[in-house]
Amino acid sequence: MAMRFVIKNKICDCDRPLQDAVRVHMGFPLIDIKTAAAWLGVSVRTVRHWQAAGLMPPRTQHGHRWKYNKVDILAFKAKRDEANSARKIKQVQRGQAISES
Repeated sequence: MAMRFVIKNKICDCDRPLQDAVRVHMGFPLIDIKTAAAWLGVSVRTVRHWQAAGLMPPRTQHGHRWKYNKVDILAFKAKRDEANSARKIKQVQRGQAISES
């Protein structure tokens, strides 16, 4: 699974397992909501809705801003991707058309 990271305004594509990607990109373990949204492939507004609904991993206050831990976001993304894959497999097994979201 390829992941794209934005660190210090540089884009890094990683084809490594999740653990290796975490080790490589742990220079500063906290990211802002905009970066978290980009990693998850959703809008900032969606992340805020997920946070209000209690679906997002816990966040921490860093200065005057709320930040997410990189490891938590990567784990959340992996869990979400796994759930989406399982849902698509079930749809195929039932003979339903797959719609990309």
